[in-house]
Amino acid sequence: MASTLIYITSTFPYGGITEQSFIMPELEPLAKEFDRVILVPEHLDSETPMCPLPKGVETDSRFAKVNGRPSSLASQLKDAIHPKFAAAFIHGGTNMLHYSRFRSLLSYFSSARRFADFIRKNYLPESGKFTFYTFWCHYCTTAFALIPNAGKAKIVSRAHGYDIFDHRVTYRSHYLRRQTFKRLTALYPQSSDGAEYIIGQYPSVADKISVRFLGNTRIYHATNPPADSDEITFCTVARFHPVKRLPQTATLLGRLAKVHPDKRFRWILIGDGSDRTAIEQEIEQAPSNLTVELRGQMDNADIQHLYATCHIDFFLLLSSSEGTPIALCEALAYGIPIVASHVGGMPALLGSEKPGVVAPDGGITIEPSLDSRACLIALKPLIESSDLRCKMRAAALANWEHNFNASQLRPAFAKLLSGL
Repeated sequence: MASTLIYITSTFPYGGITEQSFIMPELEPLAKEFDRVILVPEHLDSETPMCPLPKGVETDSRFAKVNGRPSSLASQLKDAIHPKFAAAFIHGGTNMLHYSRFRSLLSYFSSARRFADFIRKNYLPESGKFTFYTFWCHYCTTAFALIPNAGKAKIVSRAHGYDIFDHRVTYRSHYLRRQTFKRLTALYPQSSDGAEYIIGQYPSVADKISVRFLGNTRIYHATNPPADSDEITFCTVARFHPVKRLPQTATLLGRLAKVHPDKRFRWILIGDGSDRTAIEQEIEQAPSNLTVELRGQMDNADIQHLYATCHIDFFLLLSSSEGTPIALCEALAYGIPIVASHVGGMPALLGSEKPGVVAPDGGITIEPSLDSRACLIALKPLIESSDLRCKMRAAALANWEHNFNASQLRPAFAKLLSGL
């Protein structure tokens, strides 16, 4: 029987710089394992694909072209009286007294129902001819719990951050979540922290869950070049979103520069988003020995070129919540050590058992509260010892080569999916 993988994305390949870095490395391995790979995005950010796709990979943008159009009153009423929505509403209890949570549930369910209709009409999951793979475990994954007689189809999903942790969303229906997990063939969180969180809430699905790191591909053979000055350079690549705590990061770096007035510091900040104004306000207060470069959005290839050509002492990410960020893996690939908050999957990524202590795998985690005194104490030896920085660089590169090299991880994952 010919094998077809339906790969459901957010916007890729019609936009999404972040998704591009996630998804592109596994398309070629998937195309070798399946006769056809069809990318089905939820939304369109552009009219044409942002990059060439490997042979054997095609796109279907029909759902994305109509998704987001205002729902008719009849459609909303249809969703509101659907038996599974009614069950989710009842299970929601007092949460449904909050308008924002009710609207969040209805919007989520409506999106899932629309996608379920699209899949049922175009891909006949009851035939068993398809493997469906959702990159994000959200409404498109839940859609398969709304399709009757879809028992023969194999449904798998990755899971990352917001699609795992409840505090990252306005409201999440545990009833719909249980229905979704019941329908899944397999679920692949990208961090042990995420896997533990899901199993803690839904222990009955533990046998379907296994951690699978995304890893990343290093475009350039060269690793990060050695320092050519005594300036200490930090780099951050992130959405300017409150969860990334970039204004607080700017404040901390300013304090670091003040307690080391004899040192020069540089912070390269790549990205954009809603926190830009707050970040700029903090940067205005920076001491004279701290230089901040706001680079804006950059293509992944340009970011990797920066890593291969410009000395960077530390990749810095002090989020309040994370899975196993691909941005950290990309820095490790070039031998750039990590300074990260002790949250989510980041401690496991670095082998960090305790914040404030240099970890064995190329980095250090610091107190999640970002207590300035504790953070400055933790960073002091890194700033003062070039020998320690060199050792951390070697450990960072070894960590990537052994654990996060996508040239090894992605073919193994593609074989796993094709063998289900």
